[in-house]
Amino acid sequence: MAEHQRHDAIEARVAEAHNEFVRDGRFVFRAADDATWHRDMLTFTAPHGPGQRW
Repeated sequence: MAEHQRHDAIEARVAEAHNEFVRDGRFVFRAADDATWHRDMLTFTAPHGPGQRW
């Protein structure tokens, strides 16, 4: 679980996660369709599993 503020911080974290887990096909992330807003905060989960087999 992590908290990131500002678009540039969010973009950097997504790029970091992609480079570490997705780029080489190690994991696949999926949207959990649970995004919610509360005031100025967005929360969501992104479950992941191994490569194309998931």
